[in-house]
Amino acid sequence: MQMDQDRSGEIDVNELQSLFDEAGMTVSRSVLDEWIRENDVDGNGKLNFEEFYSFVSSNL
Repeated sequence: MQMDQDRSGEIDVNELQSLFDEAGMTVSRSVLDEWIRENDVDGNGKLNFEEFYSFVSSNL
């Protein structure tokens, strides 16, 4: 399972959706959009490594 499917160095909502789908977890697109909005520090609509790590750390 590769999170950054296009190897851009960032995870977009589609890649995040694929991650949850592959894990067998149902998460709505609106929830994923909200998670990205809340954790996207640089405002580009994607999560880089630091933003993703912060997101995961704060939700464990």
